[in-house]
Amino acid sequence: MIKRYRYIFLGLALLAVLVVVFVVTGGNDIKNPSRQINDENPLAGIEYSVLYEHGQLYEFLDNSEVNLRLIQEDMALFARKTIPALADSSTLLGFTFTGSPIIQDGVFNQSGKFYGCDDTISIKVTDLGSGKISLSITDLANNVNIDSELHLGGKRSELLQNIPIKTKYYAIRYVNNSDKILVIFYEGFNRREVDKAIKIIKDVLQDSYDENDIIFSINAIGSFPLAKVYQLSDIPNLHKKFQTDQTIIY
Repeated sequence: MIKRYRYIFLGLALLAVLVVVFVVTGGNDIKNPSRQINDENPLAGIEYSVLYEHGQLYEFLDNSEVNLRLIQEDMALFARKTIPALADSSTLLGFTFTGSPIIQDGVFNQSGKFYGCDDTISIKVTDLGSGKISLSITDLANNVNIDSELHLGGKRSELLQNIPIKTKYYAIRYVNNSDKILVIFYEGFNRREVDKAIKIIKDVLQDSYDENDIIFSINAIGSFPLAKVYQLSDIPNLHKKFQTDQTIIY
């Protein structure tokens, strides 16, 4: 009888341990990307991290595939640069969110783990409005953080928080579906106004400034490389002349 009760007690104790483990881990197994990649893209797990148990993050992003992919790419960058076991570019990257997220005041916080690394990684996504987000990733085991190097962090995030900007002769906006900055110049703009718009962007981005990340457009005329915009800005009454002679832009 005593032996039977001992087995019952041991069984209950084991069950209690399993329940605690389940609660702590949120019931999530850390998925092995080599076995569970459902993405048909051959770059999945290589150029961007595959995510598991990320449904609530996707919902927070308003189901934005663009923003989700940007997060995946930054998570891959973080893993390659900060986790030695995942540094090899041929190692598949898979990240499993664990537990429940904390969502408050437009900020999403949740932790998880990369397959092949025991460290718990904290993910913080901030909604900047109008489809704009910023991202912070921290390895809680050693407090490693390279946010300034992330596409969704650092100076770029600072710029996105300051736009849209609208003046009489130009506007600076963010285009979510292409993840680019859009600079629009309006009728009456000149070289000085182009300089002002570019200075706003350069002052924030500094060394991160890249013309390839910016769309330059002249309202009602078209989009052009920056050098061409400068050239066209020197034409007096450009918009009026364009109405009668569209070849003026060539």
